[in-house]
Amino acid sequence: MSMERTTLRGPDGTAYIKSSVTRREAAHRLAAYEDTGLEPEEITAIIGLASENCAKTADKIDQLLSDDKELGEYRALGPIDRIRELTQAYSTVKAHAFSKSAEAAITAAGGNVEKL
Repeated sequence: MSMERTTLRGPDGTAYIKSSVTRREAAHRLAAYEDTGLEPEEITAIIGLASENCAKTADKIDQLLSDDKELGEYRALGPIDRIRELTQAYSTVKAHAFSKSAEAAITAAGGNVEKL
């Protein structure tokens, strides 16, 4: 987006109102600028900050899209409840296998194992 200028600068840097712009139009444009309460340097700084924020936002959007892709890969594994069931079953089997190996080790060492 580009602002349409109401002024021109001469070779020596002097500012002139364009001949196609009335003094009234120029005064309204100047008043609108002055109403912002900002100096030209502040406007330039704001533009720089806005540009940085746009870049950071674009990076964040890229990260979110990447996270969404990863989430899609997890969703392809199946419903979360089914994954929880499988995890619980795996934990139960693993605990049972540990219990059996511990019982075998105690028996091999000549101990007695009481079942609860």
